[in-house]
Amino acid sequence: MRYTFGNTLTAAERLRRIAEFFNPLAANFIGDYVDPGSGSVLDLGCGPGYTTRMLADATKAAKVTGVDQSFFFIEQGRRNFPGIRFMEADVTRMKNDLQYDVIYCRFLLSHLTNLKALITSWIELLNPDGKLILDELEDVMTETGIFKQYLQISSSLVKSQGAELYVGRYLNAIVNNMKILVNQTHIIPVNDWMAAGWFYGNTIGPWKEEPYILENVPREHAERISRELLKIHNAQENISTITWKMKRIIITN
Repeated sequence: MRYTFGNTLTAAERLRRIAEFFNPLAANFIGDYVDPGSGSVLDLGCGPGYTTRMLADATKAAKVTGVDQSFFFIEQGRRNFPGIRFMEADVTRMKNDLQYDVIYCRFLLSHLTNLKALITSWIELLNPDGKLILDELEDVMTETGIFKQYLQISSSLVKSQGAELYVGRYLNAIVNNMKILVNQTHIIPVNDWMAAGWFYGNTIGPWKEEPYILENVPREHAERISRELLKIHNAQENISTITWKMKRIIITN
């Protein structure tokens, strides 16, 4: 596996901004279904640790671990959150001698394949009555042209790697024979300037290196999208023409 959108300082800053917006919403959801004081919590694909810190605060767990295959992100997490354990590991090959009360992943499955077997392997890491929480993208809805162009390219990029950007659309079928505690779809409007900032970070980072982008998106087209996104971000107008649709599923063993 690899993270489509990079593991650089630019990517880490983008993930910080995304976490700043989504973490309070995720914490509220987790608080509704996870009792405070869970013994051990695992954050899969933790990146630079912002979701891991959210999980520590939301669950009040005695032991919280963030896992990512990027050494750079793990070092970022250790530096930013010294009270939390971070471990460099491949989330598709987790050791089953470690058990957890809560396992969480967000915006992770869209970078992975063989999802049914993978989710099943994560369930096997749960303590009795443990909870696996999937918090994944089902759709991004907008009629704004520049956003639609960016999203179409990003979706095609992820698909070129054998995965699905809107993986939440397929989760009902993937988990249909598992023990589901919660299955919800959350509609989340986002200010245009904020969304443009998230997108812009990718156009000045991985878009400049990804073979798929270099081979399939004319440079002048990619640069125009980048400029227009930056213009929307810098304007910081209080309007929203874009909405995230998040699939949130809790599975137990």
